[in-house]
Amino acid sequence: MPDIRILVVEDMIVQSRAIARILSPYGSCDCVSDGMEAVEAFQQALLDKKPYQLICMDINMPRMDGQEALRQIRGIEKKCGMTPGKRTRILMTTAQNDPSNVVAALQGECDGYLLKPLNQDLLSQKLQEFGFAKKTPDEKKPGPAKK
Repeated sequence: MPDIRILVVEDMIVQSRAIARILSPYGSCDCVSDGMEAVEAFQQALLDKKPYQLICMDINMPRMDGQEALRQIRGIEKKCGMTPGKRTRILMTTAQNDPSNVVAALQGECDGYLLKPLNQDLLSQKLQEFGFAKKTPDEKKPGPAKK
């Protein structure tokens, strides 16, 4: 399965690195620290004809939160004529488990909602649902050296 382009949107650098490390077996990860940078990176990737296939985005961030960035990205996709089957998969990755945030994210047309700290098995399941992974990252890692 080909590598995918992934955008990690997280204002906490430790979290950003951890998420990118979990996702790195699936493709190349770019990281930005807020929703405004996410929208800019998304637009630039479209202009460069190298769109992101997956965005993992936190909700609480400075300047522009994940909910607003989600709305703006979906608006850009609609203006470009992208159909739901062709658009970027957006996975909200947040510590917020309150129902209003879940509902708002789903109404904003996110493709999934995972709580942090991320569970690698649940994330792998989501990537399989999205069609990005047939194998778990553990299956891609080299096994013990043979004698």
